[in-house]
Amino acid sequence: MMLSIKRSPGFTLIELMITVAILAIIAAIAIPNYSKYSMRGKRAEGRAALLNEAALQERNYSNNRQYTSTVLSGDPPTCTVAGTQSESCNYTLSVVASGTGNQDFDATATPSGWTDDECGALGLDETGTKTEGGTSDVAYCWGK
Repeated sequence: MMLSIKRSPGFTLIELMITVAILAIIAAIAIPNYSKYSMRGKRAEGRAALLNEAALQERNYSNNRQYTSTVLSGDPPTCTVAGTQSESCNYTLSVVASGTGNQDFDATATPSGWTDDECGALGLDETGTKTEGGTSDVAYCWGK
């Protein structure tokens, strides 16, 4: 007479360990890529805020023959942080008018609540010269 051993349904420990290892490999690849994607999106917001501010400064210059040190785009209604912020509050905007009769301006978007070692603070002046304050080059940070 033969005894039959009945196997219970389910996963073995080896099968479970292989699944966990595969998930760990996928996560190790996906998480850094998502972080870079997220930073690129934040930088796009900072660039858009600076370009909008430059357009408003040019409009002010057309009307008053001088730039102003006041950020003209104002506080968006979604921001709860004090200061002049970009649309999603990822950047703080500032403008400095300079030169004889305020004929020049420098607008800066500084990361707010997060750090960006690659690009740092983004800048734009009245001539359209773009700057960055990080370790990367201007073309990378401004998306050229």
